[in-house]
Amino acid sequence: MITMRAWQRWLIGVLLGFSLSGCTTYTYLPEPGEPRSLQLSTLKVSEAGRMHVPVAAAPNTRTQVWASHGRTLPVVDRIDGWGNEAPDTAPAQLNVHVKSEWLPRTRDAVSLIFFFLTATIVPATETDQLTITTELRADDGTLLFQEQSQRRLRRNTSFYSPFPFFMGGRERAAQSRAIHSALSEHYAALMEVTIMQRLAHDELLAGPNDAEAKRAWLTRHHDNMFRPQVLQELAALAPAGAEAAWHRDNTAFFFDYAELLEGEHQLWGIGPPGRRPADVVRRLAQGGNEEQIAERIRTDGIPYPEMDVDAQQYLLAGELSPKVLEAMRFSSSSQLAERRQRAEQRQQQEQQHQMEIRRAEIQTRVIAGNGGNFMSPYTSDGVTAEWVNRAINVSMASTTGAAVGGAAGAYAGNRLLSNVPFGGMLGGIAGAQAGQAVGREMAIDRDLVRRTSDLSFVTLEDMATYLVLHYGTNANFSQVINAAEKIYPGLRQAVANAR
Repeated sequence: MITMRAWQRWLIGVLLGFSLSGCTTYTYLPEPGEPRSLQLSTLKVSEAGRMHVPVAAAPNTRTQVWASHGRTLPVVDRIDGWGNEAPDTAPAQLNVHVKSEWLPRTRDAVSLIFFFLTATIVPATETDQLTITTELRADDGTLLFQEQSQRRLRRNTSFYSPFPFFMGGRERAAQSRAIHSALSEHYAALMEVTIMQRLAHDELLAGPNDAEAKRAWLTRHHDNMFRPQVLQELAALAPAGAEAAWHRDNTAFFFDYAELLEGEHQLWGIGPPGRRPADVVRRLAQGGNEEQIAERIRTDGIPYPEMDVDAQQYLLAGELSPKVLEAMRFSSSSQLAERRQRAEQRQQQEQQHQMEIRRAEIQTRVIAGNGGNFMSPYTSDGVTAEWVNRAINVSMASTTGAAVGGAAGAYAGNRLLSNVPFGGMLGGIAGAQAGQAVGREMAIDRDLVRRTSDLSFVTLEDMATYLVLHYGTNANFSQVINAAEKIYPGLRQAVANAR
Protein backbone atom coordinates (compact mmCIF):
# COMPACT_ATOMS: atom_id res chain seq x y z
CA MET A 1 0.00 0.00 0.00
CA ILE A 2 1.35 3.40 -1.02
CA THR A 3 1.77 5.71 1.95
CA MET A 4 1.21 9.44 2.04
CA ARG A 5 4.95 10.03 2.33
CA ALA A 6 5.53 7.97 -0.84
CA TRP A 7 2.96 10.04 -2.69
CA GLN A 8 4.67 13.21 -1.52
CA ARG A 9 8.07 11.97 -2.71
CA TRP A 10 6.58 11.01 -6.05
CA LEU A 11 4.91 14.41 -6.49
CA ILE A 12 8.09 16.25 -5.50
CA GLY A 13 10.05 14.15 -8.01
CA VAL A 14 7.59 14.94 -10.79
CA LEU A 15 7.65 18.66 -10.03
CA LEU A 16 11.44 18.65 -9.81
CA GLY A 17 11.74 16.78 -13.09
CA PHE A 18 9.35 19.19 -14.77
CA SER A 19 11.23 22.20 -13.43
CA LEU A 20 14.56 20.81 -14.68
CA SER A 21 13.32 19.66 -18.06
CA GLY A 22 14.20 21.76 -21.08
CA CYS A 23 12.03 22.43 -24.10
CA THR A 24 11.78 24.48 -27.28
CA THR A 25 8.72 26.48 -28.28
CA TYR A 26 7.83 28.90 -31.05
CA THR A 27 5.98 32.20 -31.06
CA TYR A 28 4.58 33.98 -34.09
CA LEU A 29 5.64 37.65 -34.12
CA PRO A 30 2.95 39.78 -35.78
CA GLU A 31 4.04 42.55 -38.09
CA PRO A 32 3.59 46.18 -36.93
CA GLY A 33 -0.04 47.17 -37.26
CA GLU A 34 -1.24 43.58 -37.60
CA PRO A 35 -4.04 42.63 -35.21
CA ARG A 36 -2.92 40.26 -32.47
CA SER A 37 -5.99 38.10 -33.06
CA LEU A 38 -6.24 36.96 -36.68
CA GLN A 39 -9.63 36.46 -38.26
CA LEU A 40 -9.05 33.22 -40.14
CA SER A 41 -12.66 32.45 -40.96
CA THR A 42 -12.12 33.33 -44.63
CA LEU A 43 -9.54 30.55 -45.04
CA LYS A 44 -10.58 26.94 -44.75
CA VAL A 45 -8.91 23.68 -45.72
CA SER A 46 -11.18 20.83 -46.71
CA GLU A 47 -10.44 17.14 -46.17
CA ALA A 48 -8.90 16.99 -49.64
CA GLY A 49 -6.33 19.62 -48.62
CA ARG A 50 -7.69 22.38 -50.87
CA MET A 51 -7.96 25.89 -49.51
CA HIS A 52 -11.23 27.64 -50.38
CA VAL A 53 -11.12 31.43 -50.44
CA PRO A 54 -14.54 33.14 -50.52
CA VAL A 55 -14.73 36.13 -52.85
CA ALA A 56 -17.66 38.01 -51.36
CA ALA A 57 -15.61 41.21 -51.52
CA ALA A 58 -15.68 41.10 -55.33
CA PRO A 59 -19.14 41.09 -56.93
CA ASN A 60 -20.03 38.64 -59.68
CA THR A 61 -17.09 36.33 -58.98
CA ARG A 62 -17.09 32.74 -57.84
CA THR A 63 -15.10 30.90 -55.22
CA GLN A 64 -11.39 30.58 -55.93
CA VAL A 65 -9.74 27.27 -55.16
CA TRP A 66 -6.11 27.06 -54.11
CA ALA A 67 -4.37 23.71 -53.55
CA SER A 68 -1.41 23.30 -51.19
CA HIS A 69 1.27 20.66 -51.70
CA GLY A 70 4.31 20.22 -49.50
CA ARG A 71 6.92 22.45 -47.92
CA THR A 72 7.26 25.10 -50.62
CA LEU A 73 3.48 25.70 -50.74
CA PRO A 74 3.22 25.25 -54.50
CA VAL A 75 -0.36 26.21 -55.23
CA VAL A 76 -1.35 25.50 -58.83
CA ASP A 77 -5.02 25.44 -59.72
CA ARG A 78 -7.59 27.04 -61.96
CA ILE A 79 -9.52 30.10 -60.89
CA ASP A 80 -12.96 29.70 -62.42
CA GLY A 81 -15.84 32.08 -62.80
CA TRP A 82 -14.24 35.40 -63.64
CA GLY A 83 -17.03 35.99 -66.15
CA ASN A 84 -19.67 38.70 -65.84
CA GLU A 85 -23.26 37.59 -66.53
CA ALA A 86 -22.16 34.03 -67.41
CA PRO A 87 -20.39 32.71 -64.29
CA ASP A 88 -19.43 29.45 -65.97
CA THR A 89 -17.45 31.19 -68.71
CA ALA A 90 -13.91 32.13 -67.70
CA PRO A 91 -12.20 34.84 -69.75
CA ALA A 92 -8.79 33.36 -68.98
CA GLN A 93 -7.17 30.26 -67.60
CA LEU A 94 -5.43 31.67 -64.53
CA ASN A 95 -2.99 29.91 -62.21
CA VAL A 96 -2.22 30.87 -58.63
CA HIS A 97 1.27 30.01 -57.36
CA VAL A 98 2.19 30.37 -53.70
CA LYS A 99 5.78 29.70 -52.62
CA SER A 100 7.69 30.16 -49.39
CA GLU A 101 11.38 30.59 -48.61
CA TRP A 102 13.18 30.41 -45.27
CA LEU A 103 15.72 33.18 -44.70
CA PRO A 104 18.84 32.78 -42.49
CA ARG A 105 18.07 32.52 -38.77
CA THR A 106 19.11 35.44 -36.54
CA ARG A 107 20.07 35.12 -32.86
CA ASP A 108 19.42 37.49 -29.98
CA ALA A 109 22.86 38.25 -28.50
CA VAL A 110 21.48 39.50 -25.16
CA SER A 111 19.42 36.36 -24.59
CA LEU A 112 22.42 34.19 -25.48
CA ILE A 113 24.51 35.93 -22.79
CA PHE A 114 21.91 35.23 -20.09
CA PHE A 115 21.42 31.75 -21.54
CA PHE A 116 25.03 30.83 -20.79
CA LEU A 117 25.37 32.83 -17.57
CA THR A 118 22.39 30.97 -16.06
CA ALA A 119 23.52 27.56 -17.32
CA THR A 120 20.78 27.57 -20.01
CA ILE A 121 17.97 28.14 -17.48
CA VAL A 122 17.04 31.48 -19.06
CA PRO A 123 15.85 30.66 -22.60
CA ALA A 124 17.82 31.71 -25.66
CA THR A 125 15.76 33.29 -28.42
CA GLU A 126 16.31 33.10 -32.17
CA THR A 127 14.23 34.49 -35.02
CA ASP A 128 13.24 32.57 -38.15
CA GLN A 129 12.14 34.65 -41.12
CA LEU A 130 9.79 33.30 -43.78
CA THR A 131 9.15 34.97 -47.15
CA ILE A 132 5.80 34.08 -48.72
CA THR A 133 5.06 35.05 -52.33
CA THR A 134 1.74 34.78 -54.17
CA GLU A 135 1.64 35.07 -57.97
CA LEU A 136 -1.25 35.06 -60.42
CA ARG A 137 -0.23 34.04 -63.94
CA ALA A 138 -2.02 33.35 -67.18
CA ASP A 139 -1.48 30.04 -68.95
CA ASP A 140 1.17 31.59 -71.19
CA GLY A 141 3.18 32.60 -68.12
CA THR A 142 2.23 36.28 -68.14
CA LEU A 143 2.48 37.65 -64.60
CA LEU A 144 -0.81 39.37 -63.71
CA PHE A 145 -0.38 39.83 -59.96
CA GLN A 146 2.38 39.38 -57.37
CA GLU A 147 2.44 40.02 -53.65
CA GLN A 148 5.25 39.19 -51.21
CA SER A 149 5.33 39.27 -47.40
CA GLN A 150 7.79 38.39 -44.67
CA ARG A 151 6.78 36.77 -41.42
CA ARG A 152 8.83 36.03 -38.29
CA LEU A 153 8.83 33.19 -35.76
CA ARG A 154 10.68 33.39 -32.42
CA ARG A 155 12.35 30.19 -31.22
CA ASN A 156 12.65 29.86 -27.44
CA THR A 157 15.11 27.23 -26.17
CA SER A 158 16.20 26.07 -22.71
CA PHE A 159 17.97 22.85 -21.66
CA TYR A 160 17.16 22.79 -17.92
CA SER A 161 14.03 24.85 -17.35
CA PRO A 162 10.41 24.81 -18.56
CA PHE A 163 10.31 28.60 -19.12
CA PRO A 164 9.92 28.30 -22.93
CA PHE A 165 6.71 26.36 -22.30
CA PHE A 166 5.15 29.61 -21.04
CA MET A 167 6.55 31.72 -23.89
CA GLY A 168 5.16 29.96 -26.94
CA GLY A 169 3.73 26.79 -28.42
CA ARG A 170 4.27 24.21 -31.14
CA GLU A 171 6.28 25.19 -34.20
CA ARG A 172 3.56 24.03 -36.57
CA ALA A 173 0.98 26.21 -34.86
CA ALA A 174 3.20 29.30 -35.11
CA GLN A 175 3.93 28.56 -38.77
CA SER A 176 0.23 28.11 -39.48
CA ARG A 177 -0.50 31.50 -37.96
CA ALA A 178 2.27 33.17 -40.00
CA ILE A 179 1.14 31.63 -43.29
CA HIS A 180 -2.51 32.46 -42.66
CA SER A 181 -1.55 36.06 -41.90
CA ALA A 182 0.43 36.44 -45.14
CA LEU A 183 -2.17 34.76 -47.34
CA SER A 184 -4.94 36.86 -45.83
CA GLU A 185 -2.93 39.96 -46.73
CA HIS A 186 -2.28 38.68 -50.25
CA TYR A 187 -5.91 37.74 -50.69
CA ALA A 188 -7.02 41.26 -49.80
CA ALA A 189 -4.52 42.74 -52.28
CA LEU A 190 -5.63 40.29 -54.98
CA MET A 191 -9.25 41.21 -54.44
CA GLU A 192 -8.36 44.90 -54.77
CA VAL A 193 -6.57 44.26 -58.07
CA THR A 194 -9.42 42.06 -59.28
CA ILE A 195 -12.01 44.70 -58.52
CA MET A 196 -9.98 47.38 -60.30
CA GLN A 197 -9.60 45.19 -63.39
CA ARG A 198 -13.27 44.28 -63.30
CA LEU A 199 -14.17 47.97 -63.14
CA ALA A 200 -12.00 48.55 -66.22
CA HIS A 201 -13.87 45.75 -67.98
CA ASP A 202 -17.22 47.15 -66.86
CA GLU A 203 -16.33 50.43 -68.57
CA LEU A 204 -16.24 48.50 -71.85
CA LEU A 205 -19.58 46.84 -71.12
CA ALA A 206 -21.17 50.19 -70.26
CA GLY A 207 -20.20 51.73 -73.61
CA PRO A 208 -21.03 50.76 -77.19
CA ASN A 209 -19.00 47.55 -76.80
CA ASP A 210 -18.65 47.24 -80.55
CA ALA A 211 -15.55 46.19 -82.50
CA GLU A 212 -13.93 49.62 -82.37
CA ALA A 213 -14.58 49.95 -78.65
CA LYS A 214 -13.06 46.50 -78.03
CA ARG A 215 -9.97 47.40 -80.08
CA ALA A 216 -9.52 50.62 -78.14
CA TRP A 217 -9.93 48.78 -74.83
CA LEU A 218 -7.39 46.09 -75.83
CA THR A 219 -4.91 48.79 -76.82
CA ARG A 220 -5.08 50.32 -73.34
CA HIS A 221 -5.22 47.12 -71.24
CA HIS A 222 -2.34 44.76 -72.03
CA ASP A 223 -2.34 42.75 -68.79
CA ASN A 224 -5.98 42.79 -67.72
CA MET A 225 -7.24 39.32 -66.78
CA PHE A 226 -10.36 39.91 -68.90
CA ARG A 227 -8.27 40.52 -72.03
CA PRO A 228 -8.60 36.95 -73.42
CA GLN A 229 -12.37 37.20 -73.12
CA VAL A 230 -12.44 40.50 -75.03
CA LEU A 231 -10.16 39.04 -77.73
CA GLN A 232 -12.54 36.10 -78.16
CA GLU A 233 -15.50 38.47 -78.42
CA LEU A 234 -13.65 40.51 -81.06
CA ALA A 235 -12.86 37.38 -83.08
CA ALA A 236 -16.52 36.34 -82.95
CA LEU A 237 -17.52 39.61 -84.66
CA ALA A 238 -15.78 38.62 -87.92
CA PRO A 239 -18.20 39.42 -90.81
CA ALA A 240 -19.33 36.48 -92.91
CA GLY A 241 -17.30 36.15 -96.09
CA ALA A 242 -14.52 38.42 -94.87
CA GLU A 243 -13.15 36.38 -91.97
CA ALA A 244 -9.60 36.21 -93.40
CA ALA A 245 -9.18 39.99 -93.66
CA TRP A 246 -10.77 40.50 -90.23
CA HIS A 247 -8.44 38.08 -88.45
CA ARG A 248 -5.45 39.32 -90.47
CA ASP A 249 -5.93 42.94 -89.41
CA ASN A 250 -6.58 42.09 -85.75
CA THR A 251 -3.56 39.78 -85.63
CA ALA A 252 -1.38 42.65 -86.88
CA PHE A 253 -2.72 44.94 -84.14
CA PHE A 254 -2.72 42.56 -81.15
CA PHE A 255 0.20 40.23 -80.41
CA ASP A 256 -1.97 37.63 -78.64
CA TYR A 257 -4.96 37.61 -80.99
CA ALA A 258 -3.83 34.73 -83.24
CA GLU A 259 -3.34 32.43 -80.23
CA LEU A 260 -7.14 32.28 -79.79
CA LEU A 261 -7.92 31.50 -83.44
CA GLU A 262 -8.60 28.09 -84.87
CA GLY A 263 -7.89 26.40 -88.19
CA GLU A 264 -6.40 28.27 -91.13
CA HIS A 265 -6.90 31.67 -89.49
CA GLN A 266 -3.91 30.89 -87.26
CA LEU A 267 -1.66 31.24 -90.32
CA TRP A 268 -1.68 35.02 -89.91
CA GLY A 269 0.29 34.66 -86.69
CA ILE A 270 3.03 32.21 -87.76
CA GLY A 271 6.65 33.29 -87.84
CA PRO A 272 8.74 35.71 -85.78
CA PRO A 273 7.29 39.03 -84.50
CA GLY A 274 7.34 41.66 -87.21
CA ARG A 275 7.69 38.98 -89.92
CA ARG A 276 4.31 37.30 -89.52
CA PRO A 277 2.06 37.31 -92.61
CA ALA A 278 -0.33 39.75 -90.90
CA ASP A 279 2.58 42.08 -90.06
CA VAL A 280 3.90 41.95 -93.63
CA VAL A 281 0.52 42.76 -95.21
CA ARG A 282 0.15 45.73 -92.87
CA ARG A 283 3.65 47.04 -93.66
CA LEU A 284 3.04 46.70 -97.40
CA ALA A 285 -0.24 48.60 -97.03
CA GLN A 286 1.71 51.37 -95.29
CA GLY A 287 4.11 51.65 -98.22
CA GLY A 288 6.78 49.09 -97.31
CA ASN A 289 9.14 47.82 -100.01
CA GLU A 290 8.16 44.33 -101.14
CA GLU A 291 11.65 43.37 -102.38
CA GLN A 292 13.36 44.48 -99.16
CA ILE A 293 10.89 42.63 -96.95
CA ALA A 294 11.24 39.44 -98.97
CA GLU A 295 15.05 39.64 -98.95
CA ARG A 296 15.11 40.27 -95.19
CA ILE A 297 13.01 37.15 -94.60
CA ARG A 298 15.38 35.09 -96.75
CA THR A 299 18.54 36.29 -95.02
CA ASP A 300 17.21 36.23 -91.43
CA GLY A 301 17.42 32.44 -91.40
CA ILE A 302 14.33 32.09 -89.20
CA PRO A 303 12.24 29.17 -90.48
CA TYR A 304 8.48 29.28 -90.95
CA PRO A 305 6.26 26.22 -90.55
CA GLU A 306 5.80 24.17 -93.69
CA MET A 307 2.73 25.39 -95.61
CA ASP A 308 0.69 23.16 -97.92
CA VAL A 309 -1.12 24.35 -101.04
CA ASP A 310 -4.32 25.23 -99.18
CA ALA A 311 -2.42 27.33 -96.65
CA GLN A 312 -0.62 29.22 -99.42
CA GLN A 313 -3.86 29.92 -101.28
CA TYR A 314 -5.47 31.18 -98.07
CA LEU A 315 -2.64 33.66 -97.45
CA LEU A 316 -2.60 34.82 -101.07
CA ALA A 317 -6.36 35.38 -100.93
CA GLY A 318 -5.72 37.53 -97.86
CA GLU A 319 -3.47 39.81 -99.96
CA LEU A 320 -0.09 38.41 -98.90
CA SER A 321 2.48 39.20 -101.58
CA PRO A 322 3.52 36.18 -103.71
CA LYS A 323 7.18 37.25 -103.45
CA VAL A 324 7.00 37.41 -99.67
CA LEU A 325 5.21 34.06 -99.52
CA GLU A 326 7.95 32.52 -101.66
CA ALA A 327 10.58 33.96 -99.32
CA MET A 328 8.77 32.39 -96.36
CA ARG A 329 8.69 29.03 -98.15
CA PHE A 330 12.39 29.37 -98.98
CA SER A 331 13.15 30.12 -95.33
CA SER A 332 11.38 26.91 -94.27
CA SER A 333 12.96 24.71 -96.98
CA SER A 334 15.65 22.09 -96.43
CA GLN A 335 18.29 24.52 -97.74
CA LEU A 336 17.87 26.51 -94.57
CA ALA A 337 19.45 23.81 -92.39
CA GLU A 338 22.84 24.16 -94.08
CA ARG A 339 22.78 27.95 -93.93
CA ARG A 340 21.83 27.94 -90.26
CA GLN A 341 24.60 25.45 -89.50
CA ARG A 342 27.21 27.70 -91.12
CA ALA A 343 25.83 30.71 -89.28
CA GLU A 344 25.97 28.84 -85.97
CA GLN A 345 29.56 27.79 -86.61
CA ARG A 346 30.57 31.39 -87.29
CA GLN A 347 28.77 32.49 -84.16
CA GLN A 348 30.53 29.84 -82.05
CA GLN A 349 33.91 30.88 -83.44
CA GLU A 350 33.21 34.50 -82.60
CA GLN A 351 32.06 33.59 -79.10
CA GLN A 352 35.22 31.54 -78.55
CA HIS A 353 37.36 34.47 -79.72
CA GLN A 354 35.56 36.86 -77.38
CA MET A 355 35.96 34.40 -74.49
CA GLU A 356 39.72 34.21 -75.04
CA ILE A 357 39.92 38.00 -74.94
CA ARG A 358 37.92 38.08 -71.69
CA ARG A 359 40.10 35.35 -70.15
CA ALA A 360 43.27 37.27 -70.94
CA GLU A 361 41.79 40.44 -69.50
CA ILE A 362 40.48 38.87 -66.27
CA GLN A 363 43.77 37.02 -65.71
CA THR A 364 45.37 40.38 -64.94
CA ARG A 365 43.05 40.76 -61.93
CA VAL A 366 43.91 37.44 -60.30
CA ILE A 367 45.96 37.76 -57.08
CA ALA A 368 48.37 34.90 -56.43
CA GLY A 369 47.93 33.90 -52.81
CA ASN A 370 45.24 34.88 -50.30
CA GLY A 371 45.92 38.59 -50.09
CA GLY A 372 42.66 39.63 -51.76
CA ASN A 373 39.20 40.15 -50.30
CA PHE A 374 37.57 37.09 -51.89
CA MET A 375 39.11 33.62 -51.93
CA SER A 376 38.67 31.55 -55.09
CA PRO A 377 36.80 28.24 -54.57
CA TYR A 378 39.23 26.71 -57.09
CA THR A 379 42.97 26.50 -56.49
CA SER A 380 45.67 27.32 -59.03
CA ASP A 381 45.75 23.59 -59.88
CA GLY A 382 42.12 23.74 -61.05
CA VAL A 383 40.71 21.65 -58.20
CA THR A 384 38.20 22.74 -55.56
CA ALA A 385 39.66 24.13 -52.36
CA GLU A 386 39.38 22.23 -49.09
CA TRP A 387 36.89 24.71 -47.62
CA VAL A 388 34.59 24.21 -50.61
CA ASN A 389 34.63 20.44 -50.18
CA ARG A 390 33.73 20.87 -46.52
CA ALA A 391 30.90 23.27 -47.38
CA ILE A 392 29.51 20.77 -49.89
CA ASN A 393 29.58 18.05 -47.25
CA VAL A 394 27.70 20.35 -44.85
CA SER A 395 25.07 21.01 -47.52
CA MET A 396 24.66 17.29 -48.21
CA ALA A 397 24.20 16.58 -44.51
CA SER A 398 21.58 19.32 -44.22
CA THR A 399 19.72 18.12 -47.32
CA THR A 400 19.69 14.52 -46.12
CA GLY A 401 18.47 15.55 -42.68
CA ALA A 402 15.77 17.75 -44.19
CA ALA A 403 14.54 14.92 -46.40
CA VAL A 404 14.27 12.47 -43.52
CA GLY A 405 12.85 15.02 -41.11
CA GLY A 406 10.44 16.30 -43.76
CA ALA A 407 8.98 12.85 -44.34
CA ALA A 408 8.50 12.26 -40.63
CA GLY A 409 7.10 15.74 -40.08
CA ALA A 410 4.66 15.41 -42.95
CA TYR A 411 3.36 12.13 -41.51
CA ALA A 412 2.97 13.66 -38.06
CA GLY A 413 1.30 16.72 -39.52
CA ASN A 414 -1.26 14.63 -41.35
CA ARG A 415 -2.04 12.66 -38.21
CA LEU A 416 -2.08 15.48 -35.67
CA LEU A 417 -3.14 18.57 -37.61
CA SER A 418 -5.84 17.25 -39.90
CA ASN A 419 -8.24 19.90 -38.60
CA VAL A 420 -5.78 22.80 -38.74
CA PRO A 421 -5.50 24.86 -41.94
CA PHE A 422 -2.31 23.90 -43.80
CA GLY A 423 -1.77 21.15 -41.22
CA GLY A 424 -0.28 18.53 -43.53
CA MET A 425 1.88 21.10 -45.26
CA LEU A 426 3.12 22.48 -41.96
CA GLY A 427 4.12 19.00 -40.85
CA GLY A 428 6.50 18.87 -43.78
CA ILE A 429 7.84 22.31 -42.91
CA ALA A 430 8.46 21.35 -39.32
CA GLY A 431 10.23 18.12 -40.25
CA ALA A 432 12.41 19.81 -42.81
CA GLN A 433 13.35 22.48 -40.29
CA ALA A 434 14.35 19.79 -37.83
CA GLY A 435 16.43 18.03 -40.46
CA GLN A 436 18.15 21.23 -41.50
CA ALA A 437 19.37 21.63 -37.95
CA VAL A 438 21.98 19.03 -38.88
CA GLY A 439 23.51 21.50 -41.31
CA ARG A 440 23.07 24.52 -39.06
CA GLU A 441 25.20 22.94 -36.39
CA MET A 442 28.13 22.75 -38.81
CA ALA A 443 30.02 25.85 -39.85
CA ILE A 444 32.89 26.75 -42.13
CA ASP A 445 35.79 28.52 -40.44
CA ARG A 446 36.77 31.63 -42.40
CA ASP A 447 40.36 31.09 -41.33
CA LEU A 448 40.18 27.74 -43.10
CA VAL A 449 38.92 29.52 -46.23
CA ARG A 450 41.92 31.84 -46.32
CA ARG A 451 44.39 29.14 -45.27
CA THR A 452 43.41 26.65 -48.00
CA SER A 453 43.12 29.15 -50.89
CA ASP A 454 45.96 30.21 -53.16
CA LEU A 455 44.05 32.54 -55.51
CA SER A 456 42.05 35.63 -54.53
CA PHE A 457 40.38 38.74 -55.96
CA VAL A 458 39.73 42.32 -54.95
CA THR A 459 36.04 42.32 -55.96
CA LEU A 460 33.33 39.68 -56.06
CA GLU A 461 32.54 40.57 -59.67
CA ASP A 462 36.13 39.84 -60.77
CA MET A 463 36.04 36.45 -59.08
CA ALA A 464 32.65 35.61 -60.63
CA THR A 465 33.89 36.49 -64.12
CA TYR A 466 37.05 34.40 -63.64
CA LEU A 467 35.08 31.40 -62.42
CA VAL A 468 32.59 31.55 -65.31
CA LEU A 469 35.31 31.82 -67.96
CA HIS A 470 37.50 29.04 -66.56
CA TYR A 471 35.12 26.61 -64.86
CA GLY A 472 31.62 27.57 -66.05
CA THR A 473 31.22 24.35 -68.07
CA ASN A 474 32.30 21.98 -65.28
CA ALA A 475 29.68 19.44 -64.24
CA ASN A 476 29.84 20.45 -60.55
CA PHE A 477 30.13 24.20 -61.14
CA SER A 478 26.68 24.99 -59.70
CA GLN A 479 27.42 22.89 -56.62
CA VAL A 480 30.71 24.72 -56.05
CA ILE A 481 29.07 28.14 -56.45
CA ASN A 482 26.26 27.19 -54.05
CA ALA A 483 28.87 26.12 -51.50
CA ALA A 484 30.88 29.33 -51.92
CA GLU A 485 27.65 31.37 -51.61
CA LYS A 486 27.56 30.44 -47.92
CA ILE A 487 30.83 32.32 -47.42
CA TYR A 488 30.29 35.08 -49.99
CA PRO A 489 26.60 36.00 -50.26
CA GLY A 490 25.80 37.44 -53.67
CA LEU A 491 28.21 35.20 -55.58
CA ARG A 492 25.41 33.36 -57.38
CA GLN A 493 23.97 36.61 -58.69
CA ALA A 494 27.43 37.84 -59.70
CA VAL A 495 28.02 34.61 -61.61
CA ALA A 496 24.67 34.99 -63.38
CA ASN A 497 25.60 38.55 -64.38
CA ALA A 498 28.98 37.43 -65.69
CA ARG A 499 27.61 34.86 -68.09
